Amino acid sequence: MKEQFPTTEQPVEKAPADEQKKPSQEGGLVGDEQKRRERIAGLQRSATLFDEQFVRTQTHGSPERRLQTQKTIESLSHGSLLESGAIGDEDKASQNVVRRNTYEGDPPRIAYVKPQSGESWFDYDAQNDTARVIRLRRGEAGTLEEEEVDLGIADERQKTILQRALSRKVKEAHAVAEDIARYYDIEPSEAPNSGDKVGKLFGLEAGDAPVREFAVSRIDMMVGFDTVPVTVLREEPDHSDISSVQEAVKSANPEKPARPMNLKDLQSLIDQGPEHPGAQSFMRIASLDYLVKSLDRHTNNVLYDEEAQQFHAIDNGGSLGLNRRTEDGASKPADNYHSVPMEVLSRHPEWQLDEEAMTQLTELKDAVYAYLQKREIQSTGSDEGQEMKQITNLFRILYPNPKIAKVEGAQFLARIDRLIKDGRPPVDELISANQLQTKTVDKAVKAQQAA
Repeated sequence: MKEQFPTTEQPVEKAPADEQKKPSQEGGLVGDEQKRRERIAGLQRSATLFDEQFVRTQTHGSPERRLQTQKTIESLSHGSLLESGAIGDEDKASQNVVRRNTYEGDPPRIAYVKPQSGESWFDYDAQNDTARVIRLRRGEAGTLEEEEVDLGIADERQKTILQRALSRKVKEAHAVAEDIARYYDIEPSEAPNSGDKVGKLFGLEAGDAPVREFAVSRIDMMVGFDTVPVTVLREEPDHSDISSVQEAVKSANPEKPARPMNLKDLQSLIDQGPEHPGAQSFMRIASLDYLVKSLDRHTNNVLYDEEAQQFHAIDNGGSLGLNRRTEDGASKPADNYHSVPMEVLSRHPEWQLDEEAMTQLTELKDAVYAYLQKREIQSTGSDEGQEMKQITNLFRILYPNPKIAKVEGAQFLARIDRLIKDGRPPVDELISANQLQTKTVDKAVKAQQAA
């Protein structure tokens, strides 16, 4: 059957007109700030509506587990804030703002919160051919204001050299934006990073990391991999900011909390492959990374619970990037995959996704294509095709441009097909095409050999 991806299923609802105008009426906001707040209000409404429908139709896991997931979503989305603290140095240019919050619930939920305002970007100054690192900060009056991030360079000459180097990255991003527009048949101005505000990755819109965190969490739930902690979107009451709120990983032994992967873990996985105690969850993360085109799965973004012998995928904002088509007609990702789990698989061609995960993927695929096939020959009821409608709606939340949403949704289904066919991500093919680097694993192997 010809692959299809509709853009008209259960349209993502926008905030009512009176709600969208609320920030302007209350704060006298105009221009870009008003539009930004209107989009935040729309995103929150869309995510809330999506979850209301999503939790009712989920079938993966036991009834008790599904109930706990529903309670966690409710707590993280609407629970009162009980405690909050900053993680790391918020003034560092290399770090986005992260907070560790505790929300009301039964029991209270601990979560890591990443606000849209805490994500830095490059701001291009064409007149001086330089670029600065910018981040939004909340001022004394409570409003968000642009603030240049201190790069920690006292020497003005060295600072100018770095700013001009950043400007070259901005120019490269502008060139890639034209390739992205060519790929999706859109205007260059509709592509990410086509203006003066440029993100750190070419195929990702600066400031949209919270939305991608939310989307990867829901995709993980759809396929039943159970590797991503529950993540929700939560806006400020005045729509001035929106954050991804990800539940903290609960260790099977509270005295031994889950920790980031270390070199010893990596070398054990390289040596043992599918015989490693945590092999099943690690392969699921590798497979998820393939499905969501992960661009930032370094070892710190994989937590290991030694007691449960299970790996968890955190910090998923660097995912779901776009593709590009160069002037010579070649198509490729705007940013290459970066996934340590996928790198490890390249050392073990025999390593396969577990049977339960394969069954869940196959059930999802069969439900989607059965619905599409039926819809070709007759009308369908509103209660039919929930899986297809959920994928459609999720990709429309991710990509406001309908052309991009349609292409990316279809390619997501194609990746599911490929994963089912091969039983593992096509890592060798991606490495041969220079779309997946293996530096982390290569370095670990050399360190092991030298020891």
